[in-house]
Amino acid sequence: VSVKYDTGPIRGRISNKEFAPVSFYVRGAQPKKGGERVKFDLRFQEWDDVRFRSIAVHAAPDTLACEFENGIVLVNPSLNSETLDLTTIFPRRSGYTHLKAEEPAGMENINDKYLPQVKQALSINNGKDVKNPSKLEVFERNAVFLTANRVTATDRPATLTTAPRPPGTATTAPPPPATATTKPPAVTKCKDKNGQYKAHNNRKKKCNWLKVGNNRALNCGTAKNEITPLGKACPETCKKFNSCS
Repeated sequence: VSVKYDTGPIRGRISNKEFAPVSFYVRGAQPKKGGERVKFDLRFQEWDDVRFRSIAVHAAPDTLACEFENGIVLVNPSLNSETLDLTTIFPRRSGYTHLKAEEPAGMENINDKYLPQVKQALSINNGKDVKNPSKLEVFERNAVFLTANRVTATDRPATLTTAPRPPGTATTAPPPPATATTKPPAVTKCKDKNGQYKAHNNRKKKCNWLKVGNNRALNCGTAKNEITPLGKACPETCKKFNSCS
């Protein structure tokens, strides 16, 4: 097919021995005069054998109209301007206003070939109200962003009103979800002349003699003899403990 486009002669590059999906959007594809079919030629340059797993051709819509809760977006990727009747497409919407598009940074570096489209987009999205929503023009290869009355996901207009609470009315907020927390019990301390040594902080403590290396050391463990590594060994010089029970 021979149409005007800006991407150059190469429409896609494939460098994979496996199957890879490739898609093209061709603007302005028209059948020959008097015919109903459009002929496509796929040309491959400097490549080995090519196999197709599947191939499909679809007629793409010229204009897309997308609705959101706070507004709509109109996209026209075609080569011709389109005039849309928003009162028919979105009968529940009203109060359309263009978004305000700011001039992009580095606009002076944009290629001259694309400047007309950029300036057109700035002129369309100018922050002004839509005076006639039944005849809104969407220029070729451009988009219009509009705010409108808010609707819910069920396509019903949303009414947002906040009335003051009547005097004397008490509101009780539900308590926050319970969070289970486990606070460890107080740590029993083994004291000697040289300082303090914390014992295991889980259950009732008792003193046990342990062999640490070549020396014997007194350790504060649990009642079930869970002594190491939960407890901390006291040095052998520890003769008496003030609170190791």
